[in-house]
Amino acid sequence: YDWVITQLRSANYASLANELEIAKSLHFMRTRQFERAVSTLKSYENKDPQLVARAATNLSFIYFHEADYNAATKYADMAMRHNRYNAKALVNKGNVLFMREEYESARNMYQESMGADADCIEAIYN
Repeated sequence: YDWVITQLRSANYASLANELEIAKSLHFMRTRQFERAVSTLKSYENKDPQLVARAATNLSFIYFHEADYNAATKYADMAMRHNRYNAKALVNKGNVLFMREEYESARNMYQESMGADADCIEAIYN
């Protein structure tokens, strides 16, 4: 990953390199290399807010499925700070609230998600 990312950046394909970094962090999460995934995510902190939002949304989703609700909330909140209308981050936050039996707050998150993206299947389903 690193060599390809470096080559893309040197050829002025920064947006493609950023996409590959997102894929790299997802790979680390899928292979349960969470320290490396977090390290890759931290490289986004000084980058485009949209990249930070996407990376944080993905981390929130993974942590939710790992039942680490505190981390899932942390990253959902980070994603929403960088893009308030991130439908999937709103769903992730709603899922955590649902698991914490905060049903009314969860419903509000799902409704806000549908307001941000009327086609968000995850929000509609929940």
